[in-house]
Amino acid sequence: GEPDTTVKVKVKRGDTVLEFDVKRTVLTQRTVTYEVTDENIGYIYISQFLGTTSYEFVEAVDYCTEMNVKALVIDVRYNPGGLLNSVVEVIDYLTPDAEGRRIGSYTQSGVEQVFYTTDGHSVNVPIAVICNEYTASAGELFTGAMRDYGDEGVLNTVIIGTTTYGKGIAQSSFYLHDGSALTFTIGYFNPPCNVNFNGEGVHPDFEVAEVENIDAPYEKAIEKVLELTNVSTQAEIFYGLAA
Repeated sequence: GEPDTTVKVKVKRGDTVLEFDVKRTVLTQRTVTYEVTDENIGYIYISQFLGTTSYEFVEAVDYCTEMNVKALVIDVRYNPGGLLNSVVEVIDYLTPDAEGRRIGSYTQSGVEQVFYTTDGHSVNVPIAVICNEYTASAGELFTGAMRDYGDEGVLNTVIIGTTTYGKGIAQSSFYLHDGSALTFTIGYFNPPCNVNFNGEGVHPDFEVAEVENIDAPYEKAIEKVLELTNVSTQAEIFYGLAA
């Protein structure tokens, strides 16, 4: 129906049927929230990778940059994934181009599509990524890319939390004439190192569970990213003196 019109909805609760008049409206779900902590660290939470996520992420990173934060903590716990192009754009915004750096790949029917950095923007502060067992699909691709770039020395990153869900495959739905649909697995996607994590998950650098303290992964991320910040600062001072 059209926005601002109403529809009657019947809801059965137990043996009781209730009827509601519901107004139709367009809802916009924000997928990125952010703040600057007392330690001058930018905290960015990505709940899902949807069509607006990359724009919201750019807004978050630019704000943190304007505030001159000394590090970023990017939280993708409970992120179920979403759109492949969305997570590619988010990774691209963080990563130095280096004449087209590999972000990841998608393979379907034996044909590989490789994604490369293109936007010319990068972030030059340490980054801690928080993940857990409910971080899935595109959320894992993001986590895996940050891990790979950290291993390669492209970014100064550390991964905190628990091993991710382990979904490195993609699905597509095909709608039938009666209104129903079938969903098939049609391909798989890989992080920059090109090692698929389906059924395996992405392992953190520091295993920190939320069982006893729900804030434990966040607290560990702050601790580790501050350590990375101190190392980076010392390196800058050393190279400055050497020059």
